[in-house]
Amino acid sequence: MTLLRREYAEEIFDALAKVGVELHHLLLHADSDAIAKRIEGSMEFPGDGERSVKVRAFRRRKIEVYEHAYATWLDERAEVIDTTALTPDQVVEEALPPEPFVNSSAIAKMAGPAAVVADYSWPGTSTTVLRLRAPDGRQMILKSNTSRDSFRRELTALSAWAPALGASAPQLLDVDENAQLLLTTAVTGQPLQYLTLTGPQERRAYERAVTGALLTAREILYARG
Repeated sequence: MTLLRREYAEEIFDALAKVGVELHHLLLHADSDAIAKRIEGSMEFPGDGERSVKVRAFRRRKIEVYEHAYATWLDERAEVIDTTALTPDQVVEEALPPEPFVNSSAIAKMAGPAAVVADYSWPGTSTTVLRLRAPDGRQMILKSNTSRDSFRRELTALSAWAPALGASAPQLLDVDENAQLLLTTAVTGQPLQYLTLTGPQERRAYERAVTGALLTAREILYARG
């Protein structure tokens, strides 16, 4: 189902969020020519050509409405898969993320004979985050993310931005793009969600994180000219 009116979509999304339903908004997009071609080649009611013609006419009228929704909000609100040049099997492969694959074999492949010392995975999500300790005492973080979009964004950040932060940020050690696994160094300290902070302390922690990220981004941009 594609919701083309933003207010209707937000009403449904907000209602689901209030009752704790995790929503993954996936949009199977195609350009207008591809949509029109698919409509012409469809037969909605086999054996009832007249009824199918009426449905196809209705669908053609909706192309312009869809284009407007896509340009004004759908593109930003949803995770988009452009199906214009994809086969149905390729669309399924893009739409269905792989199952989490963090077991002893995956750990050994990425980190060698390392032991799991802590599990920082967020409850209710499909992301796995493990702290590992190598025999020589080095600690690492192994993360599995089943969202392709999130995995690609994080890989880009670790590859292009994190090196400029040095030891204050995780540094990429290894990556398995097929299994969507990231192995990084472990920075000192504890995850913020495991600390008991006062309101001012928590606000200060987020202020320092945002300020540090902005300053680093400026330094990288200046370095690149």
